[in-house]
Amino acid sequence: MIFLAAVLAVILNSKRVRGFQFFRVLIFLPYITNVVAAGFVFQLLFSTKYGVFNTLLGLLHIPPIAWLDTIWGARIALSMLIIWAWLGYNMVAYPGRLADNP
Repeated sequence: MIFLAAVLAVILNSKRVRGFQFFRVLIFLPYITNVVAAGFVFQLLFSTKYGVFNTLLGLLHIPPIAWLDTIWGARIALSMLIIWAWLGYNMVAYPGRLADNP
């Protein structure tokens, strides 16, 4: 997570990225949202019947996966939730130090 946060911090502090403030807010937003709200969002994303991830898998002709009904699927979903929630915080901690160094 720290490596990904450092990479995002360097990319979003580059002058070449258009709309970097929007992406900063988008990545930092999960840190300031309520944990319960984030849990509901991830429940919708990983839903077996109507979830976004299973819809994307369906576009690739892959059958839906019961993410939240299996132990490994729930671990993957929870890991993604934790990374998603803390990535913005870790990204904000790095930008000044990493982007200024050549």
